[in-house]
Amino acid sequence: MLIGDMYLASSRNCGSDAYTRGLAVLAAIDKFEKARAVDSSVADDAKKRISKYWSNIPPKDEVFMRSMQGKTDKVPCWIGETVKVRHQ
Repeated sequence: MLIGDMYLASSRNCGSDAYTRGLAVLAAIDKFEKARAVDSSVADDAKKRISKYWSNIPPKDEVFMRSMQGKTDKVPCWIGETVKVRHQ
């Protein structure tokens, strides 16, 4: 959960457009999903955060313009993780 929160805190500064900033949000959501899967005590909180931040993932038009639907992309800035690209 903490790592997801750190990724969210950095997402506004990770990239110059909605697509690249959205990749950081996807990385955070991935961490929340993992936390939910391994620790039932945080499952409800993780689910709430996923729902709350889902609207900040890459916009559909940006994903399709870049032909990235279903592919992986590297999150810019210090995060540096690779995420599967999904859209709103």
